[in-house]
Amino acid sequence: MTQNDPPMSFTKTDLKVAQVIAKENERIKDEQQTLREFDLNGKWGPAVGLTRLERWKRAIDLGLSPPKNVYHLLVDNNGNELEAVATNVLDEALQSISARK
Repeated sequence: MTQNDPPMSFTKTDLKVAQVIAKENERIKDEQQTLREFDLNGKWGPAVGLTRLERWKRAIDLGLSPPKNVYHLLVDNNGNELEAVATNVLDEALQSISARK
């Protein structure tokens, strides 16, 4: 924007859309933090080589009580694993390192 440009004006709809986007971005950020904390918490067993859902289910099988909110972040309404969040941060880091070689 230059000094000669007219000031920007926003409609009420523009502002509402911006608020919705900001809330959605905050929700996504919170969910990513929850998954990252799950990945890095050794309480649920090793994470490397497992999807987050496999690790969550293994923790259940071992009598642990992994957070239910993590499960709900990992599956769709039919209980199918969501591929977009399947890989844990440790495996992502290992894949990144091996890709550079």
